[in-house]
Amino acid sequence: MKAFLTELTLFVLFALAFYAVGLLAFPSFLKRNVHQSGNSHFYFTLKEAKLTQGIDLLFLGSSHTYRSFDPRIFKSAGISSINLGSSAQTPMQTQILVNRYLTQLNPKKVIFEVNPLIFSLDGVESAMELTANDTITPSIVFMVAGLFNLKAYNTLFNSWLRQAFHLNSVQKPYRGVNTYIKGGFVERKMSYFHHKTYNSQRWLIKKEQVKYFTETLAYIQNKGVSVVLVQAPITRDLYNSYKNNLEFDNLMRSTRLPYYNFNNIIFLDDSLHFYDGHHLNQKGVELFNRKLIEMSNGSILLR
Repeated sequence: MKAFLTELTLFVLFALAFYAVGLLAFPSFLKRNVHQSGNSHFYFTLKEAKLTQGIDLLFLGSSHTYRSFDPRIFKSAGISSINLGSSAQTPMQTQILVNRYLTQLNPKKVIFEVNPLIFSLDGVESAMELTANDTITPSIVFMVAGLFNLKAYNTLFNSWLRQAFHLNSVQKPYRGVNTYIKGGFVERKMSYFHHKTYNSQRWLIKKEQVKYFTETLAYIQNKGVSVVLVQAPITRDLYNSYKNNLEFDNLMRSTRLPYYNFNNIIFLDDSLHFYDGHHLNQKGVELFNRKLIEMSNGSILLR
């Protein structure tokens, strides 16, 4: 029995060593199942966040955040900000980011973008994006461990190895049609969507994401930082295809925090102000951001 356990231990160690070498040295073989940093340019956002302190606004959320709130527009109104949005970021990952960066960033106010989609996802994509770009911490390890997803495990191990051996690749602030803008915004080369017909559908809200969301709101408020909930606009055709939008609005209003659903506040054209069903083009971003600043009149954002 002792000999068997010794051989098993040696085999496991050998397998792990082979696995580690494969992840680092054979990208066409083992790394096909490892997440590579996506178009959110989150590496640059987190690098910047580590060096930022004392801002007016902190933006949180998914791609609806890092593609919808342009720090340059808020800066032109005398408002400093940083955008911690990332691809498909669910409240599960937002909680980790807030716990890690809120105290350092020390914002006067948090704008939490709360589109229903982030409450319906399992968090795997965003977990890999966070794991691939941030320093591996126990909270990240525990988060990934609970996902039961092989690609997430591969990404965690690969990221840990690259950090341990200082092998992180050099990234560029532009990738294809996407360019990283200081402050966490990603600007897409100008393009246009079109009017599209969708079948009737419903948002499927996950209770565990609501739990993470509620806990994160409590943490932020306990730190003395006020929160505004904002739902960024999507195309009118897509929004109207969902039959339980009011149900989600009521869920957000139940927090007793200021909540603004811009799908009902600002009129944007599907074929002029978006580049796909979910994301504004730069023309749409400018209209949306200036409307938010105009509505605030210094109170929603900074009071």
